[in-house]
Amino acid sequence: MRRPQAARQKIVQRIGARRTADERARRLSYLGEKRAASRAPSLRGAFDPKQQREIVPVPATLDLGQNREATLAVARTCRENCFKRRRSTVLDFTHTKKISSGAVLLLVAEIDRCRRLAGPKMLTGTYPKDKKLHGQMRDSGFFEALHVNSRLDGEERTYPMEYIKVVSGSEADGHLARELRLKLLGPLDVQVAQEAKTSFFRSLSEAMTNVSQHAYPDESLRGKIHVIPKGWWMLGHINKLRSELKVMIVDQGIGIPRSLPKKHPMELINEVLSKSLSLLGIVKPTDGQMIKAAMEVGRSRMGQDNRGKGLNDLKKLIQACGSGRLRILSNHGEYTYTEGGSERLHAYDDSINGTFIEWTVPLKAILPFLEEGRDEKH
Repeated sequence: MRRPQAARQKIVQRIGARRTADERARRLSYLGEKRAASRAPSLRGAFDPKQQREIVPVPATLDLGQNREATLAVARTCRENCFKRRRSTVLDFTHTKKISSGAVLLLVAEIDRCRRLAGPKMLTGTYPKDKKLHGQMRDSGFFEALHVNSRLDGEERTYPMEYIKVVSGSEADGHLARELRLKLLGPLDVQVAQEAKTSFFRSLSEAMTNVSQHAYPDESLRGKIHVIPKGWWMLGHINKLRSELKVMIVDQGIGIPRSLPKKHPMELINEVLSKSLSLLGIVKPTDGQMIKAAMEVGRSRMGQDNRGKGLNDLKKLIQACGSGRLRILSNHGEYTYTEGGSERLHAYDDSINGTFIEWTVPLKAILPFLEEGRDEKH
């Protein structure tokens, strides 16, 4: 005997409601697990009762690639001890042997934030045994951030990097962008093609502007972990062995995936994302896909044609040079662009709590080919 139509509809509605509730419960469980996973584990060290401080051992290798979790754990420990536990901390670099340039910048920014907002006595560090790393920490500005003096002052460098020390600010500074270029390239600057100089200058200035305008909305300044309003940190170096120039900038704002919808209408973002997401069968974009969308959206919230193009200037310079790499880490996502138009996206369980931009170009790609008679002033 068939049930009446109304009865069948009620059964379908109950099943649908139960299924919706189950799906909602599974979704909440998944998000809870994801949030827990995103909290990079903190490092714990021995507590010195006499000095009333915790001695935290820093891992042997720190970088934002294979050792990303260890690097973020150091940053998280600094934040927790300074702002939540209110415990004076010493970062022990005794057995650390390698810190990549990206990890240097990320940790210097975290150390600077903690010392400035929680107090200079809350965080300091020790010296590594490795002389090469000691020289890198000296010349990159790591020791200055920790407020300790180098033990190798005056000694010759033992590594092939020509660093400028980390610089920081809270507003766009065109003079600083030019100064950075001159410091990095030194006498080579006169050989740099004019179009490369212009793009370099505009890209760095725009990166600073984007941070000051979009990375720190008002609500981000009222969180449990304090931030330096509009703060950014920048580091650059020339690798003499590889003959390449690298410039990095990091901020501790809300990240590109969260700031993009505040800068641009969602209709525009969805239009940019719709094709790639439909092909992959994905409903909600990952942070990596949101970074890619930010690269493709060509106008800013203010509707100014000359705004919001800094990242694309870096991308266009790589295209013009035919060589180089642009790497952007923001929150849980990563976007990498290399010569030839190759793009790679990645999603992580943990978050860097901000945005990190790394731009690498071989020196030979930005220097003019003098043997071909190029005028270095044009």
